[in-house]
Amino acid sequence: MGNLQRYLALVALSLCSLLGTPAAVHAAGYVETDLVVNHQVNNVPTLTDKNGIVHVAKFFDPNLVNPWGVGESATSPFWVSDNGAGKSSLYNTLGAQQAFLVYPCAG
Repeated sequence: MGNLQRYLALVALSLCSLLGTPAAVHAAGYVETDLVVNHQVNNVPTLTDKNGIVHVAKFFDPNLVNPWGVGESATSPFWVSDNGAGKSSLYNTLGAQQAFLVYPCAG
């Protein structure tokens, strides 16, 4: 086995070990913030995921439907695709809904 092959094997092994590192090790690197949900419980924007974990968001938006894609630019709000609803919801950087919805043309 040549030096290049050994080096590549070492790199591959290192990457595999990093990918297998428990999430708790990296937990200090970020904080999850739930911004928008489309469900309320006692007037609190709340979502219970499929694992039974309850998330309390900062904002409630009844127009949010199965969000799956986010678009952004330096001068635009965040555009969130409402999958299957034929519209996009727009939010500012804090997660607050903008005053309008966008209905893209079919094309």
